[in-house]
Amino acid sequence: TPLYSSAASDVYKRQEPLLAFEARVLDALQRLQAEYPGQQLLVVTHGGVMRLLLARARGLRREQLLQVSVAHGQRVHLQFDAHGLRELP
Repeated sequence: TPLYSSAASDVYKRQEPLLAFEARVLDALQRLQAEYPGQQLLVVTHGGVMRLLLARARGLRREQLLQVSVAHGQRVHLQFDAHGLRELP
């Protein structure tokens, strides 16, 4: 079974729907921002979360998150503020 389906409405057995996954991840990001305003945080997560956040930072649709490549142990630098989410070098 693929990690996430190509269509947001497709749900595989025992798989979290993409819309629910996205909502859960973005809610957690907003909670972190509210709890630690203006601070830099180290967030350790799995590739699915990284793909979703990188896709959003790059302006891709949620259905395109599997087009984002994430290597094992990869480190990414993102900024999330009032202007949105963006990838930093």
